[in-house]
Amino acid sequence: MFAFVAIFSFVYLSVERVVKTDLDVSCGSRVGSLLVVSAPTCPFEQIDSLSYAGVTLEEKRVLPDKNIYLFRVIAKDVSISILYNREIKHRKSVQLHFESWKDDNSDGFPDELVLKGEDSYILRSWFVNIALCQSLQLSPNWRENQRDCAGLVRFAMKEALKHHNKKWFQETGIDPEIWLEKTGVDLRSIPDVSAYNYPEAPVGGTNIFVVGKDRLSSFATAYAILKYNVNFVGFDLSAALPGDLLFFHNPNPVTFHTMIYTGEGLVYHTGPVSEEDPGKIKLWRLDDYMRIMPIQWLPIRENTCFLGIYRLKILGEGEIR
Repeated sequence: MFAFVAIFSFVYLSVERVVKTDLDVSCGSRVGSLLVVSAPTCPFEQIDSLSYAGVTLEEKRVLPDKNIYLFRVIAKDVSISILYNREIKHRKSVQLHFESWKDDNSDGFPDELVLKGEDSYILRSWFVNIALCQSLQLSPNWRENQRDCAGLVRFAMKEALKHHNKKWFQETGIDPEIWLEKTGVDLRSIPDVSAYNYPEAPVGGTNIFVVGKDRLSSFATAYAILKYNVNFVGFDLSAALPGDLLFFHNPNPVTFHTMIYTGEGLVYHTGPVSEEDPGKIKLWRLDDYMRIMPIQWLPIRENTCFLGIYRLKILGEGEIR
């Protein structure tokens, strides 16, 4: 994350509108903008609690005469309320409405997040390799409570968009020497995405997934990924590219499952099996998978549970090799 002072200065220099209210508010005009709220304080007027909707709190700074909050707008309708509680209990609130992000092709996904050309190919490479690395050792950066099929997609995508320096390899637990020995792929030779890097994505910061109409989030279920973040490719695996997603639907109970196509096979997390069994990463060669798995998990048109092959919108129509 940027240092607070840097973000704070940027917001006020590039502000598109200033809202006059009991609270000092400055912000852009679109979903994904940064929003700064300055709430005055004094010995007789101290802040007791903060509540908000349509934004995520990215940073808070406490000064002698005010609290400054830095939010990221993740929905069109935003409300922020601050409860003061000292001599007299009272509340200061603001409601704002934002325009949607730029979306020239009307696919519901922010244009500024879509990668082009070489960047698209680079993201595919990192995304697939990071997902595959989890089959050797689960990264400590991947939270235990987010380890399921969609969690693997979220984790691999966020990590793929980062700067991959020595510190990144240490934090993720990915050993490039071991990976080179196992696969012949030297991760250190793969460049970073140049257009932008996580967690500073151009529209929503850490919120790189669409989870509803004009809504962004850092978290997305398998269903939300399917509904808002991918384009349908087809049912024939010959049309799939590395990094494409396969989706399955189980009607009883209603569940959605996704797998990552690696080019030679599939990698996915099974999701928790029980309270005692957190599930695990499965890595398959395609011919073994097609031979062993029951029909409800086969990526074939005859399987009514198979929803098809999908391509992440963030990849755009980039370079294919």
